[in-house]
This record gives sequence, C-alpha cells and structure tokens, in this order.
Amino acid sequence: MTTETGLQNLVKYRDKTCGRIEDLKVEELPVSVRAVDIRYVEKRGCTPRIERLREQYFRNRPTVCIHRARTYTQVFKETESEPMCIRRAKAFKRLCEEKPIVIQDDELIVGSPSCGPRYVNLCPDQTWQWIEEELDTMSTRSQDPYLITEAQKKELREDILPYWKGKSVYDYCLGHLPEETKRLTYKTGIIDDEVKQCSALGHSVAGWQYTLLPKGLRGMEATCRETLSKLSYGNPLDHEKIEYLNAMIICLQGMKILAERHAAEARRMAKEETNPKRKSELHKIAEIFDYTPYNPPRTFWEAAQAIWLGQVGIYMELNGPSLGLGRFDQFMYPYYEKDLKEGILTKEEALEIMECLWVKQSEMIWLLNENTSHFFGGYQLFLSCNMGGLKRDGSDATNELSFMSMEATRDVKLHSPSLVARVHRASPDEYLMEIARTIRVGIGYPQVHNDEVGIRMMLACGVSIEDAYIYDVSGCSEALLQGKMWKYTDGGQFNMGSCVEFALNDGWARTLPSDRRWGLPTGNPKEFKSYQEVEEAVKKQLEYLTEHLLICNMVTERAHKERFPYPYTSSLMVGPAESGIDFYQGGAIYNVGPAPSYIGLANVANSLAAIKKLVFEEKLLTMEELIDALDTNFGGQRGEEIRQLLLTRGPKYGRDDPYVDKIAGRIADFCSEISHCYMSARGCRSVSAMFPVAANTPLGLVVGALPSGRKAGTPLADGVSPEQGTDRAPTEVIKSVASYDHARHENGILLNMKFNPTALKDDEGLRKLVALIRTYFDLGGWHIQFNVVSVETLRDAQAHPEKYPGLMVRVAGYSAYFNDLAKETQDDIISRTEHCFI
Repeated sequence: MTTETGLQNLVKYRDKTCGRIEDLKVEELPVSVRAVDIRYVEKRGCTPRIERLREQYFRNRPTVCIHRARTYTQVFKETESEPMCIRRAKAFKRLCEEKPIVIQDDELIVGSPSCGPRYVNLCPDQTWQWIEEELDTMSTRSQDPYLITEAQKKELREDILPYWKGKSVYDYCLGHLPEETKRLTYKTGIIDDEVKQCSALGHSVAGWQYTLLPKGLRGMEATCRETLSKLSYGNPLDHEKIEYLNAMIICLQGMKILAERHAAEARRMAKEETNPKRKSELHKIAEIFDYTPYNPPRTFWEAAQAIWLGQVGIYMELNGPSLGLGRFDQFMYPYYEKDLKEGILTKEEALEIMECLWVKQSEMIWLLNENTSHFFGGYQLFLSCNMGGLKRDGSDATNELSFMSMEATRDVKLHSPSLVARVHRASPDEYLMEIARTIRVGIGYPQVHNDEVGIRMMLACGVSIEDAYIYDVSGCSEALLQGKMWKYTDGGQFNMGSCVEFALNDGWARTLPSDRRWGLPTGNPKEFKSYQEVEEAVKKQLEYLTEHLLICNMVTERAHKERFPYPYTSSLMVGPAESGIDFYQGGAIYNVGPAPSYIGLANVANSLAAIKKLVFEEKLLTMEELIDALDTNFGGQRGEEIRQLLLTRGPKYGRDDPYVDKIAGRIADFCSEISHCYMSARGCRSVSAMFPVAANTPLGLVVGALPSGRKAGTPLADGVSPEQGTDRAPTEVIKSVASYDHARHENGILLNMKFNPTALKDDEGLRKLVALIRTYFDLGGWHIQFNVVSVETLRDAQAHPEKYPGLMVRVAGYSAYFNDLAKETQDDIISRTEHCFI
C-alpha cells in the first residue's frame, strides 16, 4: 500500500541533507521504491526497539546522496599536483569533517556512510559515464532504482560530473583495453566485467581482530609512523611508500574526527530528548565515541560500534561489495564473555546490540548501473557474517555467539548480513540443527560451507595451515582470509552457454548482432564426425573467452592502481601499515589473482551429453537435424518433437547419472586449468569460480536454443545447480554436484536448492536436512544453500507484490526481497525444482 504521506516520510533527514523530493510522483515509481504499509510487515520475535528499527528500515527507500561526489570533486580540484593517494586521503578526511551525522530514533549502533539510512554515495571517480546517462531514469528503472532529486541532477550535470571526464577508473579501462577484448566484454552478455570497473574492488574483509579492535585508530596510526621512521626520501624505492603511509595517517585522523562528531551529535540530541531512557542511551553513545574507535574498545557494545564505524569509513571511501564482518562470533566472543562475567550486560542486551548492528548492515546499498543491476539485483552489498568452523589449532570454534548470530537473523529477518555457517566433521549436532531451524524460516540464510574443502582451497592459495583453519567466506561463496588476503574475486560473469552456441555455429551467435563472429571459427558442426570434435570445439571457445576476460581483469587492476588507491581500507588490513603498499596492489600477506565466474555448467553438460548419446551413439538425430532445430528455436515441422527427445532421452546432470556427470566434471576441471594459466597484474596466479550471483538470467537472454532442450532467451542454470526443473531428488542432486573436485575452483562454487516448507515443518524434517548437508560434505561438496518457500507463495507474490513486502528469497550467493527482483529473476526462482523428503 502506497500513500502520499508514506512518500513524504520515506527519508526523515532529506530536507537538511540532499534536498526535497516533492518533484517525485508516487504513481510513477516502481513498486520496489514505494513506501510500504508497515501493517503488512511480518512481526518477528525481537524486542519493540528492533521492531521499530525494522519499520524505519522499510520506510527508508534507496536514495542518492551526492555529498561524497561534491566533496571529492572539490578536493581533487585543489590538489591537482599531489600524489593520488594523498589526494584521496585528503578528500576522505574532508568528508569525515563535513558529511551529515545521522542518529535515528532507537538506534544503539549509529552512523552512515552517506546522508542517512539506505542512502548511497555517488562515486564519479569510479565512473561518471553511467551516472550521466541514467540521471533521468535512475528513479524509475525496473531493477534497483534509486530516488534522486532534480536539484541533485542539476548539480551533477553542471558542477560535478564534468570534472571527472577522462579521470575515472572506467575511463582508464576504456582507454587501455584491446579493441577485441572491449568488444566482447561490454554489454554483450557473453562476458560481463563492468562491475570492477564501475565499482571499487571490494571483496575482502577488514582485519578487525588484528587492527581496529586491539589497536584502535591511535595504535593503527602508531604502526604507520613506526614504518615511516624506517624509510627515507634518500631511497627512491621508499618514495611511494612514504606517500602511502602518510595517506593512511590522514585517513585515520579523519576517522577520529568522524567519531568526535558523532559524540557531539549524540550529546546535542540528548539535551533535547524528553524520554529519560533514550536520553541515557544517547549519553552512552556519546561516551562510547569519546573513547573508541580512537582507543581499543573495552566492552561488547564499544566493539560492535567500533566495527560499524569502521565499515562506515570503508563505504565512504569506496562503492564496492563484500567488505563485511567476517568471523564475528570469534573476535567478538571475548568481549561478550567478559561483559557477562562482570555484569556489564546480559545475553538479552547483547542480542539487542547485535540486532541493531544487523539492521545497520541491511541499510548499506551497492550503487550499480542498470545493466549491472540485473546481474546483482536486490540492493545487496554481500556483507557476510561467518560463524562456527575451526580455530587456528584445529579445534571446533562454535560458541554462544554462533547461536546468537542465527537468533538475531531470525528476529530481524532483513537481507543482511549474509549469514555463513562453516561446518566440519566434528561440528556439534545442535549447531547443525540450529542452522536447519534458521533455514526453515525461509530467508535463504545461512549458506553452509564445508571446512575440509575450504581449507584445501586456502592451502592451494599458498596459505599456512594455521591460517587456512581460520578462513572466512565473503561475497557469494568465496573463501579468503580475513584481513590478510586480497583475492581478485568475482573477476567477471562468464557465459558458458555462449560457448556451446559458438561451437555449434562456427563462432556465430544466434541472438547477437550478425555483422561478425563473436567466438572462434571452430568448423561447421554438421561436418563433425565424432563427439570428441564437439567437446573440443566447446573447450576452444571456453579458452578463447577466458583469455579476454582475464585481459580485462589485468587492465582493471592497473586502473585501480593508477586512479583509485584505498588508503583507509588498507589501514584496516594486515600488511599495508607495515609495508607502505596498498592492500589491493600487493600489500596483503597473501595475494591471489582474478577469478572468472563460469555460469551454466549444467547447460554445457546436458547439451554435450545429449549430442554424445542421441547423435553419435544411438543415432536418433543427425547433427544437421539438431542444428536446424536450434536455428529455429525448436520451431518448424519437427522442432518440438526434437526438443522433447532432448528433454526426455538426453541425460541430465543432477540425477546421479555418471554418463553426464563425468562430462560436467571434465568441463569444470578444464575451466580451472585454463584460468590457472594466467597471471594478474600483481603477478599472482588466476583461479576460477562457478557462482552466478543473478547473472544466469541476463546471460541467458543472449543465448539461443541449446541441445539440452533449453529454449532461446531463458535463464542458464545457476552456479553448479542442475538446469531448472530437471532434478528429481535432493540426494541425486548432491551426488552429481559432488562428483568432481570443488577445491580446484579456489574462488568457490554455488549450489542452490529449493524445498517446500512442509518438508521442514518438524524436527524430523530438520534432521533430514542436517543429514543431507553432512552427506553432501562427506562427498566433497563445498557450498549449499536453500530456499524454503512454496511455488504457490512465489506466484501469488508475483501477482500481488503489495501483500509480500517482506518476502525474502535466495537468489544465488545472496538473499533479496522478492519484490526487488526483475520478473525474469523471479521466474527463474519459481522454475527451480521444489523438493520434499520422502
């Protein structure tokens, strides 16, 4: 339900920050940016405070803030001759000095990287192009729109964007990419690599337990100064390091000012507050900021606030994904244990602080252009929170905060943080049952990961065994090392379906512009004499496109080095303060190269299996008949007959059929092998991944009909999941998916499954789910996650979105509100097989 009053209340602080919104008409806005009648929001088991914060969350709609863009433009104009890292640090510090300070009613954890809750910073230093192109459509586009005012548009057009033309990261990439690479990777649907060019690199987790928590800003600055004392301008190799360390110090001083300004605002509000309880809370918030994060936090509340302000600083510096909490239950447990023992807080009070932090995580938004939003739809920033797993000594790490993390997630029921459950053979049964209970709620969390595979991935990346034990998961399903590793994860979305199409069409595409070939000329498929020729043609296309994607990654890394160093974010990591080298440019303890995300494994395996069996072995089809059917999208006189033959007689991945599973394994291994042949701009070996985010839907739009029986334009299979609707039993699925080595894809793979809620309605169903997870991990699976929602609910929500404002679903490596997804993505989720336990 949407009202004019609701629109006026969208963002409480708009008038004093970014201007008014009277120029926006509610009937012109998509459902996903309209105000929500809170009566429709499902109530949870949380405290009244958290209920009110949830209501505020749903009232606040994704909105543009231009303070950062304005500030960075002003500072860059003033510092033209200075080193890039210093210029960025000075701009960051001024933003700390000038940005609006927002403390919402009821909040115990406060702060925002922009003008208020669910606002998003425009970053023309990363890219100005799409911002300029989409100024007039940003509020009304179909996927992930953002509210923006006419006054903001005018300032951007006239004062801000013109300065950045020719100076952004995106400009650098456009100017340095080879023409053939650019042709293949820009808005074709064959390869999508814009996200790292239009956004920050992201995809790492601050080393809270190594930097901010034990040292505070004061100690972090002292480390920088100690390193500086060992360097000299007399050594030319030290010049850039000295500049970078000074930039880090400027950023840390800016964060101290930001904390002081929050303390002052809390005291100002306390003077005006009439409610004694809230007045006391505001005074306490001010006291916290008086001490931390400049000094190391002493209590659970102080530590939670310090971490949140640290994240606020990250997203003031950059617009990029997956810079989350990491192993929250591990580094926060000593504060929790101490506070309980000393009577500083109760479990219930600690849980409420966690839930306040969870709400703040959900307020963070990733700014994306319209094209890229279809690959990452749902306003998700991928802020992961890990729990469980192992300690450095190999013992079980599960503790009370592991359980409270799940309780907080069930209570708050928002789309962040992305809860990650690490599981090993000795993980307690009750921990697994609590995971199952949380999955049953139907919010797609937690995603579950196998420690044995994760440790192997880390060891393959050169990590010590002790560090490998304490890996964490970031983004969709990427294993890395919190605070110590920069792995160029999410190196681009790779369309495997196109590789099959090109192999069966001599390099030509059926849906893309026909003025030239898009793939390699691999021969007329009607003249192929053996199945092996077909598979080899597909592999040649995979190898050709992988090379261009990784070239794109190399240029993108260089662009960030030249145009977008990260002095503040680097200060939160282990290595840069000790070396004077940016975390993303070799300053990390462990460095790993780019990772293409191969999408559509099931489509390739099913297509190749069908050709092998039906054309070359059983001879039920000729290659000419098959190609003609694909050319017409299974039209013509025999088109549907041939399609049904492919669907019913063709072997299907996900049914525990070694015939097709072996093909899937060969293709998966080949993708890993060709990725490993390339190095990054930092000299690190590239790796591989198989997770789709939401890209399987837009990538599918540019792929014609395939021999699996899939029709043109429909979504590809997501991750390593079976093709939509082709799987039959959950046990068959896990055996197929675990039939090849997941650890060879060091950046992770992803398995989605969907269950009818009746399957988990009682403890027996939960125990079966736990058994399924343990069995899958015993077989060697890395990752598994679940939607628990009926097809009937999803279809009703699609038809009547106003009835389901809080319906959350698992898209791929993240959860999102169903109403926030494009119809094509909704249809893809609906089409997935709905399992039950027999």
